[in-house]
Amino acid sequence: MKKGDHLVFKDIKNNLWEFNLTEDNCLVYSTVAEDEKSKEEGRIDSDVVEFAVDIDDKGVVHFVYITKDSLKYCTLDEGQWSSKTIHRFEGNNFTVRELGLYLIGKDANIFYIFQKDLNVNIGTICHCLWDGENASINIISDINMLPAGRVNYQAEVLQNGDIWLLFISNDGRDVLFKSCVYSNRVFSSIGLLYALKGNSMDFHMVNYGNEYHILNLSYDNQNYMLEDICIESPGKIKSITKLYQDSRPISDSLLLVYENILWAFWKVENKVFYSSLTGRLSRAQELNISPDVKVNMYYYLDQVRDGKYKKKRMFGTASPNINLIFPDRLPISEDADTFSSNDSKMTGVETSVPSDSVWSGQYHVSSQSSLKEIMESSRREWRQALGKIKCNTSGKNIDKSPPAAPPSCAQSYKGWSSEMRQNLVVLARQKLELEKKYNKLNEEKLSLEEEAEKLKKLLDEERSQKDALQEKIRQLETTLKELEEENHKLKNYLEVEMNRGILDIICRRIKGKTQS
Repeated sequence: MKKGDHLVFKDIKNNLWEFNLTEDNCLVYSTVAEDEKSKEEGRIDSDVVEFAVDIDDKGVVHFVYITKDSLKYCTLDEGQWSSKTIHRFEGNNFTVRELGLYLIGKDANIFYIFQKDLNVNIGTICHCLWDGENASINIISDINMLPAGRVNYQAEVLQNGDIWLLFISNDGRDVLFKSCVYSNRVFSSIGLLYALKGNSMDFHMVNYGNEYHILNLSYDNQNYMLEDICIESPGKIKSITKLYQDSRPISDSLLLVYENILWAFWKVENKVFYSSLTGRLSRAQELNISPDVKVNMYYYLDQVRDGKYKKKRMFGTASPNINLIFPDRLPISEDADTFSSNDSKMTGVETSVPSDSVWSGQYHVSSQSSLKEIMESSRREWRQALGKIKCNTSGKNIDKSPPAAPPSCAQSYKGWSSEMRQNLVVLARQKLELEKKYNKLNEEKLSLEEEAEKLKKLLDEERSQKDALQEKIRQLETTLKELEEENHKLKNYLEVEMNRGILDIICRRIKGKTQS
C-alpha cells in the first residue's frame, strides 16, 4: 500500500486500527476503542515508501515496509513493536512498489515489483521468503507495466496453502493476464490466462464458491469499462461479461463476497454504484449517500475462518469516524436486459448478463454452445425452409426466392459478439502460447535427440576402442605365451648344454690321470 491508501482491521479486543502513510512518508497508526472513548495514535517509522500488513492465527500483526534502500519486517504483539531489516536493495535510480504480505504457517511471503530504472516502464515481480531468520529472493517474471495502472499483480492464498499469483503485462497490442502457483516453496511455470484489447487501469480478484472473479477496469475509445472475468479454476476462463461503461472516469472498483452474494462496487466521480451476482449480474444501481459524506476505499483485514485473516477492499466513510459499508441492507435489482435512456441512473451504462438469460425463441443458445454449432444450426434451419419452398407443388403463390438468412450473425449474435470476439482472442492467444510451448519442447526434443546421437557415437567409439584393446590384449597374451614356451625351451637347452660341458670336463680330467 502506498501513500493515500488506508488499511483498517479490528483486533481481538474489537479495537479499530487504521494504518496509512502521511504526506511526509511516515507510517502511522491510530486505534479507537470499541466504545469510542479512547484513541491512541503513533508513528512506526519514517521515510517509508510502501507497506503491507497481515495477521497470523495468534492475532500478532505483521508489517513489511520499504524505506529508501531497505526491506524491513515489523511485528506488533500485545502493544510491543519490534523491527528489523531483512533485505537491502542495490542501485540508485530504482523504486519498489506494490508490496504484499501473505502469512502461511511460519513463512512470510512478500511480493513486490522492483523497477530498476525509473525512466523505463519495465518491472520485475519478485518474491521474498522470510522464515524469521533468513530471507531468500525469487525472481518470478519481468513485466511491461501500465503507466496508468493501479496494480500489476494480485496474490490469493488458496485453501490448501498454495498461493495463486495473477499478474498483467503489456505486449504493445494487448494486456496479457498471466498466472502461476507457488506450492511447497516452488513456483510453477507461467501460463497465459487472458488477453485484453486496450489497457487495464485496475483489477481486483476474489474467490466466490468454486470460481474466481476478476473485476477489470479498462479505458478504450474514450470510455471507461468494467468487466467481470469468471474463472472456474486457476487458468481456465468460464465467461467474460461487460458490467458497466461510462465516459466519466471510474475509480476504486472492488469485489466483495458477503453472505454468499458477490457484490461489485465502484465510484464515478463522487457517486458510488453497485451490482450483485446471485446467479446473474444485476442492474447497476447508485448508492444513496449524502453529498457531504466523503467515501474512501479501504483495505480491510477481515477474520474469515480458523482465525485466519483475509485482505479485502471495502468502501467506508472518511476518518475520524470510519464506518465500513456492508451490503446487508442494499436492495438487489432485477437482471439488466433492457435499459431506458430516460433512466438518469443508467445514463451511459451498458450491462451484460449471462447469455442464457437473453436468448429466446428458435435461436436460443446455451452458454456451452460453440460458434460453429450455432452457425450449423442456423444453416440447417435455413436449408429446411428452402426445401419446403422447392417441395411446394401447388403452383400458386410460390415465392421462388430463398428465405432470408436467419439472424444468426446479424441479430442473434448482437450483444454477445464482442464477448465472443474476446473469447476468440483468448483462444488465439492460448493457441499461440501452446504453439510456442510446443515449438520449445520440440526444439528441446531435437536437441536431446542430437545429444543422444552424439552420446551414441561416442559410446560406439568407446566400444570399438574397447574391442581393439581387448584384441591387442589377446595378441599380447598369445605372444607372451609363445615367449614363455620359447623361454622354457631355451632353459632346457641350456641345462642340457651345461650338463654336457660338465661331463666333458670330468672325462678329460679322468683321462689325464689315467695317462699319467
